[in-house]
Amino acid sequence: LKLKKFEIAKSKEPLLKGIMEDWKPKNSIDTIAISEAFSLFGKTKEYCSNENQNELELLHTEFQRLEKMTSHPYIRFQKARCFQLIYEITSDSKRQKELKELISINFEDAIDTTDFYYPYIKNTKSYASINWIYGIFLSSVVNDLNKSLRYLEDAVLIFKKLKIRDKAFFSAKKNLSYVYSRIYN
Repeated sequence: LKLKKFEIAKSKEPLLKGIMEDWKPKNSIDTIAISEAFSLFGKTKEYCSNENQNELELLHTEFQRLEKMTSHPYIRFQKARCFQLIYEITSDSKRQKELKELISINFEDAIDTTDFYYPYIKNTKSYASINWIYGIFLSSVVNDLNKSLRYLEDAVLIFKKLKIRDKAFFSAKKNLSYVYSRIYN
């Protein structure tokens, strides 16, 4: 039933089709978990606009359930992105610190899991994008320029290797240049 719902969602949402091509789930469980994680991003946007804290806690529970289903890196990547949205609306400094750590852990887990268990994903635009998005987060939110530099350099190298010259590539280069200049100064 969930796979059938997924096929319907994929036909309605072209972005989901592209995600599935890049993230290449190994089995039906991965497919279902990726689909559900994809939909949680939309729900997170909705929760954030309403600032509904109860719903945000349910989000955490949903990701824990998905993480028990599969170790696929997309789950952790999407979790990091969702909690990044929550971070942006959070004004409590203690909560912001917790969210920064949670976001960093999930980005790094997604990248490490890809490197060691899903190496075929490393040659995709999505993998370059993870590195790029995490690099931006590190430079702008965490203010860890040296760590940011590593991820942004990796992102630009992957884009170049794949011969991708689109808006994402040029934005990643711009972000990388910005970090170089800040480190230089």
